[in-house]
Amino acid sequence: MHAALTRSTEEGHQEEVRLDCCGSAAGRPDGAFVCGVRRILVA
Repeated sequence: MHAALTRSTEEGHQEEVRLDCCGSAAGRPDGAFVCGVRRILVA
């Protein structure tokens, strides 16, 4: 599962913010979801 949104920074740049989630396939024995947020400067 992942979600992405694009927003404008205060400096007027475009920034893409992605939320990536990995389930138990990531090797977590408890089956918990592991989520990470990545911020990518587009322009």
